[in-house]
Amino acid sequence: MRQTTHLIAGLFAGALMAAAGVGFAEGLDGGNYGLSESSGRFAMADGSVSAASLYWEEGTGFYQADTDEITVAINGSITSSFEAGWVIRSGGVAATGPGMVEESASSTNPTLIPRWDDLDTGVGRCAADSTAIVSGGQAAVCFAEASNEVQQTWDACTFANLGTPGNGTFCYCSDCTKATPCAGSGSGSFAKRLNGAWDCD
Repeated sequence: MRQTTHLIAGLFAGALMAAAGVGFAEGLDGGNYGLSESSGRFAMADGSVSAASLYWEEGTGFYQADTDEITVAINGSITSSFEAGWVIRSGGVAATGPGMVEESASSTNPTLIPRWDDLDTGVGRCAADSTAIVSGGQAAVCFAEASNEVQQTWDACTFANLGTPGNGTFCYCSDCTKATPCAGSGSGSFAKRLNGAWDCD
């Protein structure tokens, strides 16, 4: 608490100095840090995960890990980053970390990402009040609020593309006929994989 109070007091004093035309750094453009005499802005050094630029205690605070990236460190470890194109990315530089992408969500473009090295898999938006589970850049399932329904939306689910996946796989087959086993040249049927065969009803 005392460190935070000192920090706020120091920034306030610096602002007053800037208003009076007094500074203690050469400026922001030359890579220095401190208060700029010309603009009144305050610049900080990049810092590091163990020595944050803005901190409450050693190892816990904010620093700049890379260009246009603000990183949060807690207890000497990277927890999340804010950078261009991302609202937040967790796990620092680890590709296994989750993140939220600063883009428009759709049924093919998720913005809540379980792993940020797999940008086309996560949670998106099918339509108003409809959440999409997106796998490999296409909506696998849409959850619609208004009708309390779950819609399976794989575009590739046709009789010719059913394939031989594991038991328990299901989809709406757009050209299947109700039959056991499934048959083609129909007007659509719910296909499910049971005991190594496709059953359409």
